[in-house]
Amino acid sequence: MLFAADAPIVANKAEFVYPDFSQCYEKNKASIVYFGNTRAIALSEKYAVAYSKEKPSVAYAKYDYLSHLYLFESQKPLIPMKLKATSELKLGEWLGSMTDKSIVAVNAAKIGKSANEFFEFGGIGEVNAIVGGLCCEMYGLGVGDKFFIGSEALEQFMQGKMASFAELGVRVVDGNESVVVDFVDPNFKEARLKVGDKITLLNGKKVSNVNEFSEALKSFKDLSKVSAQIQRDNAWIEENILAPKVSPKKS
Repeated sequence: MLFAADAPIVANKAEFVYPDFSQCYEKNKASIVYFGNTRAIALSEKYAVAYSKEKPSVAYAKYDYLSHLYLFESQKPLIPMKLKATSELKLGEWLGSMTDKSIVAVNAAKIGKSANEFFEFGGIGEVNAIVGGLCCEMYGLGVGDKFFIGSEALEQFMQGKMASFAELGVRVVDGNESVVVDFVDPNFKEARLKVGDKITLLNGKKVSNVNEFSEALKSFKDLSKVSAQIQRDNAWIEENILAPKVSPKKS
């Protein structure tokens, strides 16, 4: 089924023709796969990604609590989507929001300032839809309503170059021989880190990427004291990045 957002005002509406995404749908529908009841999009022959605010009913390889992304590992070879850089996305560009059951023609309405911000289109799309242009390549993953997650963030997540940490209330991405905080959970009031913080050491242990950062956190027995070397606003500081646990008051 083909749907479309409201057409722009033109001199003669009868002359306006929506772009045809049917060829893109035929080309990419094999990349839409299901894991239990969760629709996902194949990004490699081994992995597929999905967005969900509810825990899937089947096993998954990885989960990111801030972006609500799940990574599934397939036992059979998948047919992956070809990702397109969001830097090539233009405001007003026609996009197709495609699932195995529908195609919605929409316009690019807002482009995120970074790879990990939501992008927007005019119109309503479905969760876990392929969002792409007439080139039939994938700009991002639809998360419902008018939003989608950019292709760069999807690739970072799949490759382990992006991860969120509930105990810190932040998401970090690979930097240059470091990790960089790119998002802080607004509901985590005790967060010590700020967007843009560049972390190179944890308790004196060098962390050059997200994987090393994650492994370092797991290795510390006392998580009440994790000292980080941070570059913030062109200055280097040393700070305990985990908020101290508050002991219950004695009555």
